[in-house]
Amino acid sequence: MNYRLEMSRQSARYFDRLDEKTRERVSETLAQIVSDPFGPSSKALAGYPGRRSARVGERRILFSVLTDRAVVRVTGIGPRGQIYRELGR
Repeated sequence: MNYRLEMSRQSARYFDRLDEKTRERVSETLAQIVSDPFGPSSKALAGYPGRRSARVGERRILFSVLTDRAVVRVTGIGPRGQIYRELGR
């Protein structure tokens, strides 16, 4: 089952500013997530029920899966050190 991808405005802006090679790698990971959001390309975030992350080199993609609507909602893309700090806000 393929899920539909929704990106937050902030995530979409960050994605658009990436260099071409990194954007391609992030796109490939997003395609994996959309085809299987609970698969080996992602992991659940401890302490944040319903939130997951995927690794793309030094960057992380944070997302939630809305199974009832078949939607993967990307809430953040960014460097590992920065993206997890923003979770607490």
